[in-house]
Amino acid sequence: MIDFRCHLAGIVGVFLALGVGMLIGTQLSQDGMLLEEQMRLVERIEDGLNRMRAENRRLQEEVDALTERLRREERFVDAAIASWAGGRLPAGPVTLYAAEDDPLASRLRAVLELAGVRVAVKWAADPPPPAQLAAPYVVLWAQGWGPVEELWGAPPPGGVVAAAAAPGESAGGARPGVVPLLPAPEGLQAVVEGLAEAGTGMHAGGAAPEGAQGF
Repeated sequence: MIDFRCHLAGIVGVFLALGVGMLIGTQLSQDGMLLEEQMRLVERIEDGLNRMRAENRRLQEEVDALTERLRREERFVDAAIASWAGGRLPAGPVTLYAAEDDPLASRLRAVLELAGVRVAVKWAADPPPPAQLAAPYVVLWAQGWGPVEELWGAPPPGGVVAAAAAPGESAGGARPGVVPLLPAPEGLQAVVEGLAEAGTGMHAGGAAPEGAQGF
């Protein structure tokens, strides 16, 4: 004789097993879909990063090309200034006074040496005393040194001082021996022309060339 309770328990067990199987299968299916979605998201992020890296490389190449072009133009301008200055600058070594962080000092030295002039650089934390200056000289007046006219009055002869224009003063620099302190290449041109004018009678090639003019 069949026990009805055992039969019912068997049927319930079968349905329970079927339900658990369906639940497990559904969960596995959902986990698979989630994994696939995660993989697609990772691929999209990687694609975006690759595009950003490619764009950064392209921009860096453009920056490098522009930097190299700027360097070539600077070398050309410096060579042109040095070519003009040849024979117009004072003989003997030029003493260059400048603050160590002056961006114009090293480039000015290179231009003067390219023009055939020996340069002795003296880094100065304070303005050099006028009595210690020996012509020919160049002073790149640092902004922290104060106004030239208050400390020096008039610069000693035989040299040039490049200083920023005082408030209300024209950028042309009306004081004798003082030229406007400008960024390169205008600053280089102003200093070299001022040094050539200050060195009349002390030129490397003898007397200053006739009709010598600025750029």
